Amino acid sequence: MKMIETTRFGMKTLSKTANAVLSLHQFLSKKTESLFKRFGLGFLSTESVEAKRHLPWWYLLIASISQLISWVPWRYGISTFYRLKISGRENLKLAADMQKKYKSGVLFVSKHTGELDIMLVLTGINPFHYHFPMFYVAQHIKYYQSKDFGWRRFVYNKLTFNALGSHEMRGEGVTYDSLDENETYEEALKLHWALLKRNHSVCVYPEGKIPENGDFREPYGFAVHLAQTGAVIVPIAIVRKKHPKHFRTTICLRYGRPFRYADMPKFDTIKKKSEKYKKEAKYLLNKIAEEVKNVERYCA
Repeated sequence: MKMIETTRFGMKTLSKTANAVLSLHQFLSKKTESLFKRFGLGFLSTESVEAKRHLPWWYLLIASISQLISWVPWRYGISTFYRLKISGRENLKLAADMQKKYKSGVLFVSKHTGELDIMLVLTGINPFHYHFPMFYVAQHIKYYQSKDFGWRRFVYNKLTFNALGSHEMRGEGVTYDSLDENETYEEALKLHWALLKRNHSVCVYPEGKIPENGDFREPYGFAVHLAQTGAVIVPIAIVRKKHPKHFRTTICLRYGRPFRYADMPKFDTIKKKSEKYKKEAKYLLNKIAEEVKNVERYCA
């Protein structure tokens, strides 16, 4: 009888100890994951390592290291050859607060002005900020092997893109046009959807391509699909201006006030998904256009 009581006491003690250890582990895990993300090391978090198969942890590792290394020369390289003006950093803090509140990722929607925009949107973000690293949506790699890209087609390859955090949509030969035509958003954007669901940052250009006249072009629908993850949306305005009194071109970058998909107008009466997405994507372009107007007031 005494042995049974001793055994019961031992089991209860063991159970309490196990629960205490588990609670401590969960507490420390949340704290360390928060610190990892705060200092741009989200790839080390348990949540990221245990992500689904379509979100390999080495994607996070490579992007974090490459962007961390390239940030300093890129940031000060631009400041050397261009007159760089950055505003709206207070909106980044607001976006980070909203991200923590809603436990979501951040979707940056940017004006597309040049092929170097992929790194330009990062210049105003501290490399140890909550939004670091940044991931991008790219078309199938074959699209960038066209002769239209000249010598750049030898640089635009999968290795270079992935190193900078840019990943192509899934599917053979998928482009923004074929994506809207076939409406294969779920499969093609599975990786980027997972990134946002895992509270990471993704940057998209709703226009898809660089407008020839510098104005806005008709948007594609893929940005709206990603916005439906519940991510915090931050519009980015990029304005380039040449001034006769200055040798260097002025680049003005502004981070707009964040919002969410729930704040956007819906067009549920439109049955065709791609048409509905395109209609809603115009709202994103309007938000970017508002920031462009704000920038043009002081960008000179």
